[in-house]
Amino acid sequence: MVLATMKRANDQESPRMWRSQTKYSEAPRSQQSIANDPNTFYFKPLVFQELKSPQVYPTTTTQAPEPRSGHRIVCDDANLYSFGGYLEVNTGFTLPTHILQERHMQRLFEELWCYNFAEGQWKYLPTAGKAPKELASHSAILYGNFLIVFGGTGVPFGGSSSNKMNICDLRSLTWRTIDTTGEAPTPQYGQAVVLDSTTRSFYVIGGTTGYDYSMDIHKLDLTKRHWEKIFVSRGDSSEPQPRYRHEVAFDGDNIYILGGGTAREAYELKTVPVFNLKDREWYMLKTKGSLSGRPNSTPRFPCPRKCQGSVQKGEEVFICGGYDSKNIFMDLWKLHLPSMQWHYLPVKMPIPLYFHSTSITSGGCMYIFGGVTHIKNNTRTNRVFKIWLTVPKLKEMCWEALLHYRKDIRQRSRTYLLNTGIPSEFVNRVHPAPPGGQPELGVAEKWDSDIILMDDSEN
Repeated sequence: MVLATMKRANDQESPRMWRSQTKYSEAPRSQQSIANDPNTFYFKPLVFQELKSPQVYPTTTTQAPEPRSGHRIVCDDANLYSFGGYLEVNTGFTLPTHILQERHMQRLFEELWCYNFAEGQWKYLPTAGKAPKELASHSAILYGNFLIVFGGTGVPFGGSSSNKMNICDLRSLTWRTIDTTGEAPTPQYGQAVVLDSTTRSFYVIGGTTGYDYSMDIHKLDLTKRHWEKIFVSRGDSSEPQPRYRHEVAFDGDNIYILGGGTAREAYELKTVPVFNLKDREWYMLKTKGSLSGRPNSTPRFPCPRKCQGSVQKGEEVFICGGYDSKNIFMDLWKLHLPSMQWHYLPVKMPIPLYFHSTSITSGGCMYIFGGVTHIKNNTRTNRVFKIWLTVPKLKEMCWEALLHYRKDIRQRSRTYLLNTGIPSEFVNRVHPAPPGGQPELGVAEKWDSDIILMDDSEN
């Protein structure tokens, strides 16, 4: 095992004085002692780590988001962004909705927050323009420098819902609502969305109005800004059950539905509903259970659940947490799409969670933020966790080691960091490149120039 360590530089040393040393463990005992040393970096795949940050909320200039659920997070390789969310003050007994509202015990967060991985801190981002007001159980996607937010509900849930396409330019921190034509989805929340950058299409699947559930599918042509109904439920037995707070996976041709449910039900994961975009038909695919490796062992499947977290990395989809209206889960599962094979991953989340939000970096690091931790007490959290779901490239491990040993890296200038020999792709994660330079947010993809989603004439 090789552990990369960095000699700590004092304030007087030059950039070229950053030196690396390599230590080789000589025996298992020495390996264990190094691994237990919090001051020594070692790469840890499939291990949950909590990211600490200040926890003070005196004013709107708070240093971290308050506990919440129903929010959404997205991330690139440099930052995690959180938008919206809901918090109900726990009184110890049940109160009618109108009393909760009158006493300001129900709160929606019209807030955009950013957690920079290099800095290890939250930052509140004040925005301009007309931000969405439906801030619970909306959908969010990060594409290039744009945060796309669709749907959502206010309180009471279902009393006011949205079917608007809202986009925030993360460079100017300006919100815009995109005008569309065609037949848009019914205003709703808890829907799932897919962005197909190849065909420039945005799909909305299922959701609830607060009274009715559906599995209808609508497509928005991002070039023409025109909505089209792709599928409307006929009530056939071949169709999946209407639902909300499900998650989806996408392989370019098919949309896979994972879990979800209604206010009282949670749907199983042994059979996965799949919608083929070419045929515009539903298919039910049986999955294969995870084997423990023991002879004659019974295959294991994830329990039915809704409000779980989910991320996709290539052909693999990961789900974590969620609940079935009675139990909150702490497990982590992987589904290989081509084979429909489930794999139970022998690691538990640090706390049980549902209505949390998850996102993944291009290198395969999943982040978890917020969620409900207790059904009866209805308590929420603002803790942040990370876990490497894959083994990334060596350069990503080196970057993590550098951040571990150089706590002051955020305070160093862009020129200083470049002069030390740090590749620009990593310097951009700390200090965005100036206009005309590298991509500002370190993301891999941008809107094509002919998709004018941010027309100056709109507001």
